[in-house]
Amino acid sequence: MRILSWNLNGLKRWGRSTPWNEHETFADKVEALGAHVICFQETMLQQHELSTDLVDLPEFDAFFACATKTRSGFGGGGVGIHGTAAFARRTVAVPVKAEAGLTYRSAVESAGLFGLVGAYPPGIALRKKEESLEQDGRRIILDFGLFVLINVYLHSEGVPGKDDPKKLANKFERKMDIIALLDGRIKALQEAGREVIVIGDFNLAASDLDRWDPEMRAQLKGRKALMDHPGRAWLADLTRKNGRLVDVFRRDHSGERIYTWFRDSQAQLENKGNRVDYVLVSTGILPWVKNCSILSDVEGSDHHPLVLDLHDEIDSAEGRKLLRDEINGGRLPTDQPARPPPFAANYRKTASIPTPPASPPDAVRRPPASTSTAQPIAPPALPSPPALVSPTSPKKARPILASSAKSTASAESAADLPQLGLSATTSKKRKRVETLDLTHDTDDEIQILSPPSPHGAKRSSSRVEGSESGSEALRKSLKKRRRTA
Repeated sequence: MRILSWNLNGLKRWGRSTPWNEHETFADKVEALGAHVICFQETMLQQHELSTDLVDLPEFDAFFACATKTRSGFGGGGVGIHGTAAFARRTVAVPVKAEAGLTYRSAVESAGLFGLVGAYPPGIALRKKEESLEQDGRRIILDFGLFVLINVYLHSEGVPGKDDPKKLANKFERKMDIIALLDGRIKALQEAGREVIVIGDFNLAASDLDRWDPEMRAQLKGRKALMDHPGRAWLADLTRKNGRLVDVFRRDHSGERIYTWFRDSQAQLENKGNRVDYVLVSTGILPWVKNCSILSDVEGSDHHPLVLDLHDEIDSAEGRKLLRDEINGGRLPTDQPARPPPFAANYRKTASIPTPPASPPDAVRRPPASTSTAQPIAPPALPSPPALVSPTSPKKARPILASSAKSTASAESAADLPQLGLSATTSKKRKRVETLDLTHDTDDEIQILSPPSPHGAKRSSSRVEGSESGSEALRKSLKKRRRTA
């Protein structure tokens, strides 16, 4: 069984990137990842964007957590931020229960009273309101019976000297509150006798080995040492020898400087990055762990994906155990897959899935892949990760995301223009421009990009060549009448 974790830096952007844009449907892209359980971070989707082709996949149950807030987008529209998603191949493992968030409140909101995973921590002292911490869609929890899988995406803290100090302080407080909730939930699950796998983007370095510039970073943050940061100290303590969880990649690659995130292509070529993505498991899962790898040659995001491979069977004091039986509660391979928990997006099918705004088909939003020819991956034979261009290749070396943050934001905004109502229309009183040329800042284009004016408000606009205003037409008409008279 293979579990994959990947920060996509935007699901729509990832779908349009090479080589993932070569796959026609979203279902095909998920198949191409070659995993049985997939955890995405930073999906940047809003709830209304969860179209049928994203949530109702032929082979996978889908789980989405979306942020309730948005950031300002092109033309004033809101753009999705944060967010996580998970997919489970139903022929391999259907979660017994599933929920969004870490708290009881968020669990009930996402899963209802009968779909709760359980083991919620008692009251934890927080700096922020608990409900405000669960509005960003950064956590998904799946209960597979043998273990509870927590897909997590922790906050970044901004850039000292660049971001406003108040903003930096607010981000730090929010992050420490989320860490307190995550730590409390892990403890509660383990005290309840559950095995735990925590996977995702922590936006933290667990040790000096996990940053290429630990001393410089410490000075930038105003600390004597990198690990003086309370969040890093927590992660280091959580994964220390005989700690509550094991960093399985570091266990198998001690002393190696291998990173999962790079600022740009040059930093990647020089191996100047950070390891901020992790797979942490409780000790009871260690006998099942076969391998944990960073897929450094896979492109499509500014992060590298991680994979955790589990043995199909192990020998224990109780005899031979099969992973399929431990996860599926003794269900036979010939049995029909179990029904997914209520939190699964495809549990509700299309009846309660909001219809997304009209948009052209792109690499992600397409009709359901009912005719997909992609073959399901049947364990124990696991497919190899996609054979992509290695970033160390001198001939085709390029950044995981070829464009800068500024240009990718523009590209994403340009791709979303139809959603903002930028369609070519014809007015009875004057002609509208047929195409939108973003290289010229004319009043017409500003008028189109802006929200509708208030009732009765006038909007200035540049006149289209060949057309004439009402006053000019009236003047010509009066002049013609006088000549006739």
